[in-house]
Amino acid sequence: MTSGWTSGWTSGWTSGWRRLAFVGALAAGLAGCGDDSAPPSTAPSSSGATAAVQAERGKDAELTARVEEALAAEGVLKEDVEVQSNDGVVVLKGRVETDEDKKRVTAAVQKVEGVKYVQNQVAVTPPPAPPPGEAKAPGEGK
Repeated sequence: MTSGWTSGWTSGWTSGWRRLAFVGALAAGLAGCGDDSAPPSTAPSSSGATAAVQAERGKDAELTARVEEALAAEGVLKEDVEVQSNDGVVVLKGRVETDEDKKRVTAAVQKVEGVKYVQNQVAVTPPPAPPPGEAKAPGEGK
């Protein structure tokens, strides 16, 4: 047997949820109405900011080119190490054959004017060993 207090509370609970669902659906429907075009911009012109961003990108591109030149002078191929720069921070990605090569790459980049920090993400991956039939013992035919 249920008392009037319980049944009144549950019916109020159910109708409250129904009202909430209805209001939510109504709001969603109204939000979809109207003109889909974007409102005219009221923001002030940012041509000065755009010019500053473009100048910084130009500096980054110049720094990247100088770093790539320094790596080429060390015998590092562009295909092996990718260079990215942003405000003096240089990120290196790719692969080299030895730990010594990785250290040499970092040292070469740190010497480049404009480099503030080097993040060397280059992986050390030794070249694969030759197949057993191709390996020659020292002193065997050349």
